[in-house]
Amino acid sequence: MTRQHFNVCIVGGGMIGNALASALAKAKYTNGLKIAMINPAIQTNNNFFGSGAGSIGIRTSALTGTSIRLLEKIQDNSNPIPMAKYYGMKVWDQDGNFLNLDPNENEFKGPFDSLGSSMLARSLSTIGGQLINTAKNVNETLINRGVGLNDEISKDGTIGAIVDNNDIVLNLSEVLKKQDNVSLYDGSELKSIGNDQNVKKLLLQTIVGNEKKTEEITCDLLIAADGAASFVRQFCNFPFYSSKYKQRAFVTNVFVDTDSVPCTGKNMFCYQQFQGDGPIAMLPTKQSNVRNIIWSTEPSKAINLESTYKSGKQSQVLEEMNTIFGKLKIVPSILTEKSETVNYFPAGSFPLQRLHCREYVQPGIALVGDAAHCCHPMAGQGVNMGFVDVIQLVKAIQKSVRSGSAVGDYSVLKSEYEKVQYSRNEMYLDGLDAIKGVFEAENHVELLKGLGLAGFARKVGMDIINANPLNLKSTLIGTAMAVDVDMSHINAIQN
Repeated sequence: MTRQHFNVCIVGGGMIGNALASALAKAKYTNGLKIAMINPAIQTNNNFFGSGAGSIGIRTSALTGTSIRLLEKIQDNSNPIPMAKYYGMKVWDQDGNFLNLDPNENEFKGPFDSLGSSMLARSLSTIGGQLINTAKNVNETLINRGVGLNDEISKDGTIGAIVDNNDIVLNLSEVLKKQDNVSLYDGSELKSIGNDQNVKKLLLQTIVGNEKKTEEITCDLLIAADGAASFVRQFCNFPFYSSKYKQRAFVTNVFVDTDSVPCTGKNMFCYQQFQGDGPIAMLPTKQSNVRNIIWSTEPSKAINLESTYKSGKQSQVLEEMNTIFGKLKIVPSILTEKSETVNYFPAGSFPLQRLHCREYVQPGIALVGDAAHCCHPMAGQGVNMGFVDVIQLVKAIQKSVRSGSAVGDYSVLKSEYEKVQYSRNEMYLDGLDAIKGVFEAENHVELLKGLGLAGFARKVGMDIINANPLNLKSTLIGTAMAVDVDMSHINAIQN
């Protein structure tokens, strides 16, 4: 049987897979490669509100300047991806302690001066001082490893942009349809991976009507962009470590009172409150009166929020959100042309975990995005790690093609992709966990809880981050991501 052969096969039809396919299809040195894009089985998407280009999904991403520039180079410019740029973040805890997110303000003031001179106060002051000194040491280490504020991101005053995940996928899918060197296998699932001499043999299954169609294709390089539950990663036994966070994220969109929430220009902000059981964020969307909610909380509470919402008691969930956001008023209804009608967005929830593969590359195979690493959505930066994977992997493949070696040259992928990205991503995962840890100090310090000083623990956490403006703070607002990434090879992309 004659099998169709490709230089590169990409598995996964999400943001990262589409971005990688688009970049490879258009970039210098790789635009002559034959590329297959294998999308999973097509399912009805219930996460939209409305239909068509104006629909709003409940899954969003906060893009850094690096990711924005990548998308601007590979997107369909006739219909650009809608981006809600934001100019700041408002972060506070449930006791009203605010986090200073001004990257230019480095002064630190501890919470200890007003504690008094008792033995307990002196002990708390000592503990707090030790925590802060430890954080400062971490700060210096991370800065030495390349984490810092990227000035290019804020040239126009913005920190980044919130985008609808569906908009990225839809735009880049249109890009791929126009590429002669890309074959789209929509609605196809990868069922097995084999070796046929020096190439990978892939068995695909596609549902056509009521029948299942199977076919085999081969490729020089298989790239897994198939998400956190990656079939490729599991089938090929990539070693990894993972830990489940004791949290689950509840997500939906809400309408807001535009008179109470800044909606335009430099008044566009992201809001986030850290509660005892996790953070809840309110993010802008492409529609001025709609905000995206990501509520990370105890799994049982997230599941209860979802079931309550879906059982027709949406107003009950919105009312609880309003007690958190206060004057950022969430409203249950919008005024249509005909009458005032209650319209609720879909809702969902998903478990949270940290996952990191110990290897990104095997002979003829590479992992990108969530297939290689997963993080807490607290700072909304998981997709940015994936986009930097794309940038670095394109660079590695370009080097192989330019030198005349195999597209999936193992040594090149190891040195130019895995070595660079593993170190960068591990460092970023550590930064996010450090932020999560200082906000949840109260959960680990029984003495403070017993003395009724849980709020003090969170205050210490706030001050630790305030004391570290060039790493933990900028990691939280997304400006510490890949400041050293080289994008010169992406500039060769032909639009």
